[in-house]
Amino acid sequence: MVAEKDKWPTSLESATLAKQIRDGSGTPEVKARLIAEIMEHEATHGRCTQTFVKKMRKQIPAAPG
Repeated sequence: MVAEKDKWPTSLESATLAKQIRDGSGTPEVKARLIAEIMEHEATHGRCTQTFVKKMRKQIPAAPG
């Protein structure tokens, strides 16, 4: 049996960042790409560093208005 790949980040920092992206503005494709990048980083590094969090926050589309 093949293990199902995680669909959501597991660490607190990663999950918080992913929620901010999910609840923010932007297209579903951009959100999916950013969340996948978080999960990939988490898989290779174990958790999100503050530097990575800052980098990702810069990529979150600004809310219109």
